[in-house]
Amino acid sequence: MPELPKFSGQYTKAGRPVWIDPDGNKYSEKTVTIPLSVDKDGAPIKGTKWVNVPSVFDRGQIIDDEDFLAKFYKENGYKDPLTKKRLQIFDSLDSAVDAAKKRSDSLLD
Repeated sequence: MPELPKFSGQYTKAGRPVWIDPDGNKYSEKTVTIPLSVDKDGAPIKGTKWVNVPSVFDRGQIIDDEDFLAKFYKENGYKDPLTKKRLQIFDSLDSAVDAAKKRSDSLLD
């Protein structure tokens, strides 16, 4: 059975718990950038807006399934399931990715 992540006792500036994986790496969000509108094949529709979603849930579980994440966040009003804060919507993929990088750099002191 794989070793589970451990709660570090810390929270990010955004209020999310910080986890430590079995290798000693800290994480809290593992951001995934997803489009709000996709075509029947799952490709982003031209001009769609984008959202950065945390893929880390309770007990440090990381969910890598982008289809699940897109459906989950849409059904839950694009709110962080742990902090209940509304997630920011971006006009372009580039602006969403830039914001994710800046946020990542600022979450821990």
